[in-house]
Amino acid sequence: MKKNIKYIALIIAALIIGIVALSICTRSPLEKSMRRDGYVYFIIVGLDSVENLSRADSIILGKMSSQGSLRLMSIPRDTKVSYLGKQQRINGVFARGFSKDGIKGGCDKLSLVLEENFHIQPLRYAVLDYAVFESVIDMMGGVDVYVSRDMYYFDKNGQLLIDIKKGVNHFDGKRSLEFVRYRSDGRGDIGRIQRQKDFMSSILGKNSIREYMKNPKIIRLILSKLKTNFRIKEAFYIKDLLASFDGASVIMKTLPGGPEKEMGGSYWIPKKNFDYDKCFLKGQKEERKKILVELLNGNGVPGFGEAFATKLRQFGYDVVSIKNADRMNYDQSVVFYNTGRHSDIEAIKNNFGIELIYPREEKGVFDVQIILGKDLIDDN
Repeated sequence: MKKNIKYIALIIAALIIGIVALSICTRSPLEKSMRRDGYVYFIIVGLDSVENLSRADSIILGKMSSQGSLRLMSIPRDTKVSYLGKQQRINGVFARGFSKDGIKGGCDKLSLVLEENFHIQPLRYAVLDYAVFESVIDMMGGVDVYVSRDMYYFDKNGQLLIDIKKGVNHFDGKRSLEFVRYRSDGRGDIGRIQRQKDFMSSILGKNSIREYMKNPKIIRLILSKLKTNFRIKEAFYIKDLLASFDGASVIMKTLPGGPEKEMGGSYWIPKKNFDYDKCFLKGQKEERKKILVELLNGNGVPGFGEAFATKLRQFGYDVVSIKNADRMNYDQSVVFYNTGRHSDIEAIKNNFGIELIYPREEKGVFDVQIILGKDLIDDN
């Protein structure tokens, strides 16, 4: 009897070891990279259907860590890169690959050029058409975005009219696409990238990533239209990982460099000896430093700004300016902030219950500007 029990125990142990070994062997390349290195690189490409899906209108290099952080770096489409011994624009590299082998060919070329120029090896790619972008925003119920200046553009040939006024705007999918694609502010692709980051910050300010991950309609729509080499098993792994992220987990940057005009057009010239990780480490340090706050009293209560400043200072904020707002009848308080300061904004939202929170393009002197409305009177 004891001998039989021993044999059964050995069989069970062998089965357990076999199952564990099998699960390890069947881990996907992404899961293996996450476990081995703690992170994985990937590419996000936004395609413009107006251009027959042959041009990468937006290129983002992403790095996702197993510790729950997401770093996104926008690469200007006019970025000058070396490819096959020639200097050319990075979106032209994608176009050449796309013309031969479709989306896979375009993304494979992007991966090669990123490895050659920046010593980064993206493991996966995800490509989305702008038409899907519109549908997703509409499914979210739109998004409120602060626009720092009037935006007007009319293309008679393309029958495109963009007319957006300065201030807080509620955008549906169509208007959102106009906002993130606008290039007629004298800053070209860099201005557009900044607006795209501001737009992303507005989305994260509306709901956390985990809330979007809970919406099956959004997930189904994206997965049905997404062109990617992420495997099914990896998609579920990423979904679970993203569900643990909050606004502070996402850091957004632009490829360091500067504009330069040459024969044949203008380019974005990357900074020499660029180090992707060091760039983001710098961003993390900026997240931790004490931020500068300006308070604007908009509820008409004398001394309210000083009283609220005392509360903010207790939470570690550096209130350096207290003034009256442009009017004294704000019913709700409003926060404007510089893109990238998500952890501080989440704290303000949680500690004081201010719901109207918008990123803004101008850096200025202050990191955060708060208009104090009547909704804060009873809480002060």
